[in-house]
Amino acid sequence: MKKLFLWQFALGLLFLSCTKPQLANPDADRLESQILAVQKSLSQEDSLRNWYFNKANAPERYSFWFNKVKADLEYLNFNDAQSDYVIDLFQIVDVADFQFDHLIEYETRSNLEAWLNRADSYDLARRELVSILLFLSPAQSSVSISSVDACGCSEESDWCDFLNHGPSSSCSASCDMERSRGCGTLLLYPCDKDCTF
Repeated sequence: MKKLFLWQFALGLLFLSCTKPQLANPDADRLESQILAVQKSLSQEDSLRNWYFNKANAPERYSFWFNKVKADLEYLNFNDAQSDYVIDLFQIVDVADFQFDHLIEYETRSNLEAWLNRADSYDLARRELVSILLFLSPAQSSVSISSVDACGCSEESDWCDFLNHGPSSSCSASCDMERSRGCGTLLLYPCDKDCTF
């Protein structure tokens, strides 16, 4: 019985080695790998969004943002002064700001806006901060996931003009969906309107 199995195995190898290999189509292979990468990214982003909005607690959300921002700064090659400026953001917000059962304090919101207004002095355009401060996905990801199913932007922390809607876009379009948390800087603000186009 062993000999029969070995002969079958040897004949199978011989048959496979004698068959003519199919010519690969590099364009089709590249397209297929790109499609698989996008599907994987979307699946990971959906899982990340689900975890962030439905399962993570406030300390986990704070830690997530701190680590994501540090990794993004490294990837984007910000200089030391720029990196220090961005990390200073975590001197303004604290763990309590990442609880979804209440809005962040007025003082924190004011300090965030003042912090953002200093970006120019570090030679940073606000659009350079979008992938770091507005999306759960890493800066090097091509998929940008932010808020959950709700209105698309926050009137108070308005980034519409930097979200591919153009310089005249603002968070002013009416939105009939339920208000929820997950817009603006670090997704700390309520989503209460949609971007105009």
